[in-house]
Amino acid sequence: MSGSSTTTAGALSEKDRAFIRDAAEGGMAEVKMGELGQQKATSQDVKNLAKTLQDDHQKANDELTSIAKSKGIELPSGMGAHESAINSLENKQGQEFDRSFVKDTIRDHNQDISKFERAANDLDDPDLKAFAQKTVPVLRNHLSMAEQASKSLSSEKSGKSER
Repeated sequence: MSGSSTTTAGALSEKDRAFIRDAAEGGMAEVKMGELGQQKATSQDVKNLAKTLQDDHQKANDELTSIAKSKGIELPSGMGAHESAINSLENKQGQEFDRSFVKDTIRDHNQDISKFERAANDLDDPDLKAFAQKTVPVLRNHLSMAEQASKSLSSEKSGKSER
């Protein structure tokens, strides 16, 4: 059975292929970050952010996997360049972990929003364009949550006296 916009791998443009690869690697990294945040965060705001990241990015990964499969594209199995950021986070504890987690999430999501907005306008494949368009509001929500968690962490830090 073929869908309304089934495209073979050979028919996808290089920019569409690059988007799939980058989105898959980034999505896997976000799920891993979410798991890590739920395990290691000390702030409830950070734990909530981590849970949302994990859930939303897993859902997006599942959708992207389905699209890629329909196009005959095999997704990468690793996180690519995101691996080192995850490894760095794994070595942090307590408030240092929380601050780094939130900072990384803000940086990543600012970059991701730009990439997905460009993809929504520039990709050739209609399924990938629709996926990018649908994902931008989710990424914006994550950015907003991360910025709120950052404010919360800053007020906790300034509210506590140092020894």
